[in-house]
Amino acid sequence: MTPSKTQGPTAERERAAAGFAGRPDTAAGPVEITVNGKRRTMADAATIGDLLRELDLDHRMIVVEHNGQILRHDVSAPAHVLHMGDVVELVHFVGGG
Repeated sequence: MTPSKTQGPTAERERAAAGFAGRPDTAAGPVEITVNGKRRTMADAATIGDLLRELDLDHRMIVVEHNGQILRHDVSAPAHVLHMGDVVELVHFVGGG
């Protein structure tokens, strides 16, 4: 499978290493992703914003890494669609002093 313009070769290597074969864009059904090292099932066409809402996380207090790339919230993160085998890391900001 060749990498798409939006997913790049790193995402393809991670999917292959995780044992995911991918799915055609025409298939509907659940999408399995990895979030902070744990497998999670999301609805087809779910977005990063959907994931954050399911986890009850404030997007303003989270840094999102998607398949090895940091996503900017103001540009791409909330509407970024998740695909089978994607790897998401969520890092929380913690205040204090």
